Amino acid sequence: MLNGLCLLLVAHASRTAGRGFTAHWFILGFIFIALALDEALALHEVLGEVVQATLNTQGFLYFAWVIPYGAFVLVLGVVYLRFFLNLPRPTQTRFVVAAATFLTGAVGLEMIESAIHASCQEFCWADIILVTIEEALEMVGAALFIRALALYLSEHGDQFSLH
Repeated sequence: MLNGLCLLLVAHASRTAGRGFTAHWFILGFIFIALALDEALALHEVLGEVVQATLNTQGFLYFAWVIPYGAFVLVLGVVYLRFFLNLPRPTQTRFVVAAATFLTGAVGLEMIESAIHASCQEFCWADIILVTIEEALEMVGAALFIRALALYLSEHGDQFSLH
């Protein structure tokens, strides 16, 4: 949620300064707010159950929400490529590090957990340990993105005010 609010702050600063890509910043802000609501309400898990039942996914795709969300991330990456390439190089690097950290946990480890979870009959230490690492990577990735946005705003935010 904080990332979404930070993105909206950057969007406001971008609009105030008359910079380009303001709509991109606003859309990203709303996407991140929607993702925070999804996380709080576990909507991706409900969607995952529907996809899993429909496609009968197993193993690494047992938690099948990664299929539609992975596709969404790929489409968003293509749509936002020009925006990304117009960011300053240090900001690009910070965004990539934050995204790679977050997605390693949210998608990569989630897929590994998926295979382990599907094979565990009862309590499984490997699953618990991977969930802990996954959640830590997500939080670190989110924190890195907040830092990247704060640095971007401090370096490129000019003067703006909130009324």
